Amino acid sequence: IPGYLLLVDASGQVSAVEFDASTAAPRGEPLALLSGLGDDILQRAKLAVSQTGTLVYLDGEEVSNRVLVEVDRSGVERVIIDKPGKYLWPRLSPDGTRIAFLEGGLRGGAQLVVFDKRLGSITPLTNSGSNQRASWSPDGRLIAFSSVRDSLTDVWMVPADASAPARPIARGKDVQQHTA
Repeated sequence: IPGYLLLVDASGQVSAVEFDASTAAPRGEPLALLSGLGDDILQRAKLAVSQTGTLVYLDGEEVSNRVLVEVDRSGVERVIIDKPGKYLWPRLSPDGTRIAFLEGGLRGGAQLVVFDKRLGSITPLTNSGSNQRASWSPDGRLIAFSSVRDSLTDVWMVPADASAPARPIARGKDVQQHTA
């Protein structure tokens, strides 16, 4: 969120504090937003925030027992997907209408899907590999992700509307990861 810094502590407490970029200093005290934020096996928080201020996060401590939740700027929570599952790395589309996330365990071949908030539908984008770290293109048409296939981790790209299959865009013998 422009002008704010999100803070996540080890217990899963998420807070926001106003941040002055010109002085690189917070203004005021952090405000607690939510607790019980889920994390992955590397203890990284699972949340994303759109430019409009909507925050989505994975709730729950167990990878197999999560629901997908969004929080608006006023702090109102809304469950997006209430069926508990193995949901990882949620990422909001640039326009805030879709959420890309991984479904399935990290070791069991997580697959990339997109949830359309307007239609309430999930569209699978991959059906192979063990996928990680989805990131939207600025125009919302493509999604980049890391994928382990044939014992190699490469960066792949797929149209967000599933109009074409995923294709590798960075390959090599060294592990390839991308960050947004």
